Amino acid sequence: MLKIAHGHPDEKLINFVMLRHMKQAGYSPNNIGHFGLSFEEYTHFTSPIRRYPDLIVHRLIKEKLRGVARYLDYDGLAEAGRHCSERERVSEKAERDVVSMLKVRHMAGREGEEFGGIITGVTAFGLFVEMTDVMVEGLVRLTDMHDDYYEYHEKEHMLLGKRRRKIFRLGSPMRVRVKHVDVYKKEISLEPVGEGGGPPFAGRREKMRGERRGSGKGPKKRPRRAL
Repeated sequence: MLKIAHGHPDEKLINFVMLRHMKQAGYSPNNIGHFGLSFEEYTHFTSPIRRYPDLIVHRLIKEKLRGVARYLDYDGLAEAGRHCSERERVSEKAERDVVSMLKVRHMAGREGEEFGGIITGVTAFGLFVEMTDVMVEGLVRLTDMHDDYYEYHEKEHMLLGKRRRKIFRLGSPMRVRVKHVDVYKKEISLEPVGEGGGPPFAGRREKMRGERRGSGKGPKKRPRRAL
């Protein structure tokens, strides 16, 4: 699928979606091969030792070389694999929290700066954009996109402007400005620059001003219709 998508306008979208739908790896005594390395036989082994699963593999190899019985049978290895996988998830979450805090602190006081970015998430309440220059992600709230009324299309991973048909899609580039940084909440609020930006209903106000300048009168009132 990745080969077919190469060079297609939706290549980034397909890459994002495929990556997010891949199942997380886990430690197990079952040999199911390794998708990324394309190996039929594979074991987790690093040197120097970085994780407890590495230590288990080291012990098993030493026992095999000495010709003694394994200190863990199949059920023991399965339980050790489940435990190590669970603890690794906890460790990764703690690492992400620390990195997130440092990124927010790095952006503190940089309100008003503009960055080029990539849309990394599309939700009903806005867009997550990663600023490519600093590799920091922030949120563009739907309430800060004033040039149109945007509808959320979940299956297409996009926001679609109802009037101008402007599309903001997962993987697309977007220019943003840092609006507010909340270090305590670890939140970075962004606002769009150019398309999607500007004050609320700017086009409508300019149209009304033009009508006043051209005719000396305000916009014509539409007749009320009976309900």
